[in-house]
Formats: sequence, structure tokens, C-alpha cells
Amino acid sequence: METNGERRHSKRSPSYPLALALGFLEKVYKAVGSGPFERETFAHALGHETLSGPSSTKIAALVHFGLLKRSKAGYELSGLAEKLLSPTHEDERKRAIVEAARNPRLYAQVFERYKDQPLPTLLSNILVREYGVDKKQAARAAENFRQTAEFAGLLRAGTLYADPTDGRVGMLPLATGQAAEEAALPASFSLERPPAIEPRLALPAPLGMRSFDIPLNAVATRVAILQIPVPIHQSDLERIKKWIRFLEDDLEAGRDKAQ
Repeated sequence: METNGERRHSKRSPSYPLALALGFLEKVYKAVGSGPFERETFAHALGHETLSGPSSTKIAALVHFGLLKRSKAGYELSGLAEKLLSPTHEDERKRAIVEAARNPRLYAQVFERYKDQPLPTLLSNILVREYGVDKKQAARAAENFRQTAEFAGLLRAGTLYADPTDGRVGMLPLATGQAAEEAALPASFSLERPPAIEPRLALPAPLGMRSFDIPLNAVATRVAILQIPVPIHQSDLERIKKWIRFLEDDLEAGRDKAQ
């Protein structure tokens, strides 16, 4: 059961970041199509036996981002959702992600206030004192906003932008702070940009993925491109580590043969 704080928070902003909400959207679409459907049908499509607290917050997140709309029969996927699920070109998908990121009322207010400015490090406190977010939910609300803005290309090097094409995109940190059920990446893991290396534009990533350009030398003429699913799980990291060790062993074997 949700707490009063969670209900208060969910009325103003989604309880999940956009990347996870898109995962819910794809799951619903694959299971039941575009609708219209009753709430219970959506709950079942999301893997829940009943219309419980967890399923309600996921449905609410889709509504917040403008991906789900009310109809006489209950709910149906919005036109914005269709653009994300079946885009006719890459720019349409990018614009749809930006539109979805700015749709939640609280997010729109934060975007308007801090556009072209550094996003405050104490955003959670600002959400409590100036936007009425419950104190128990403020840290999660702030983290969900940050992840959503980064996913949409609107938060780069700590600065919030109105347009994802403005400025240059740096190496973004991986998502952290998700609910335990999402098994998100632990906060201790990060990708840090090496010193004296300018950030470079990351390649567009497929829906549900994050893309990172990792400079391999000081002038970034050699770059490794890493694309990972969102959210990334600890088991994913372990598999990536195994592949890195495999590459190291393969490199050593090649050196031995050369000698």
C-alpha cells in the first residue's frame, strides 16, 4: 500500500523516470495493444494480478508523461505514445521523448525555472519548500527528474537546457536511486570523464538505451561507444566485466603469439 506521501508525490510528478516509463509502455503495447482498456487490463499487462499500489503508480507515470490518456472505456495510448512506439523517423522519436520529459506538471515548472542554468544540487530541498513535494518523496522525485532530463538530452554537464541540440553532450552518469524492484545500478558506480578531455556528442541511442562515448586518448581521436539498457542491473555489469576480461586475455594471447 502506498503511503500518504507517495500519493501526494504521484499527483504532481511520476514515481518513475521516463526511461522506465517507456519500458512500461512497451510492455503494455505488446500485451494489449493501443486500447482503449480498463485499468485492470493495464495492471495485468504490466504483470500485476490486481490493480494495486505498484500498478497504479506505473499507470500514473504513463499519464504524467502524456503516454496514456483517459477514454470512455478507461485508458488508451496517446498519440505521443504512438510516436515513440512507431516513429516514422529518428527526429520524431527524439522530439517525442523531449515532449514526454516536459509533460509532468512539476517537471515543466522546474524546466521553466532553471532553463539554461545549472540544476541545483539540493533540488530535493527546493521541491519540498517551494513546490510542496512530500519530504519523504523529495529525494526520489529529484532523482527521477534528473534521470528523465538526462535521458531526453536536456541535462548536460549539470546544466538544464530547453533543447537537446543546444551545447555539447558530456558523458552522462548512469541512473541511480531507483526502487529496489527495479534493481538499478548501485550509486557507487560511475563513469567519470578523464581530465583535460573535452566532452563530445554521444550517438543517439535506441529507445530504452543510454549511449556513452568513452575517449581512449587525450584528444579523443579514438573513442569507444557503449550502449546499455535502462535501467542497468548489477548482473549486467558483471557480464560486461567478464567481456572486458575476455578482451584482456585475447590481447595477451595475441602478444604472446607475436613474440
